[in-house]
Amino acid sequence: MRNLSRPLFVVVAILFAAIALNAQGEIAEEKRKLISELMTMTKADQQMAQTTDLMLASLESSNPETAKSIVSSIQGLTPEQRKEYEEKASKALTSISKTFRERLAKEIDYSAFIQKSIVPIYDRLFSIDELRAIVKFYKTPAGAKIIETTPVLVAEVLKVTTIEMYPQVSRLIEEITKKELDGLLKDLAARPAPPAKRARQN
Repeated sequence: MRNLSRPLFVVVAILFAAIALNAQGEIAEEKRKLISELMTMTKADQQMAQTTDLMLASLESSNPETAKSIVSSIQGLTPEQRKEYEEKASKALTSISKTFRERLAKEIDYSAFIQKSIVPIYDRLFSIDELRAIVKFYKTPAGAKIIETTPVLVAEVLKVTTIEMYPQVSRLIEEITKKELDGLLKDLAARPAPPAKRARQN
């Protein structure tokens, strides 16, 4: 089961590792207010929750391919057994994804995460004048449109990416992994066996 759940944890780990950078020092009050206003306008906590859920949900469309990859490593199966195992593996992946998404939504406090980790990043990357300009833009019709359509945009991009790129990425990972493991196994097989220990005589 550990192999089945690995894709979910990899995605979440990448997502949070990419944004959870804590900055040091105090943030000026005016700047903090601008960042907070920006977070509120863009509904950052909701956007983050939706994006995370969409990323995990997008993986479900690749469950059949992932299941085939898992079952392919099992030798000696009849075609009927292989099909049965693939269906079971796919259902297991879907169940894991559903449970994980439900638990994540309940246990992650996105608002607290934003205040602790995201706000300092904005403080580090943007000046007060830049933040004012960004807030001003989001108050325009174009800015409001970006906020409104971001969840749909993310969903569409993830769907297309998963469908079109996942098979290629999966195949590439399998090829590289197999090549590296084959080389390691050959190296280990070429090494002389350690001398057998002599039995102790009483």
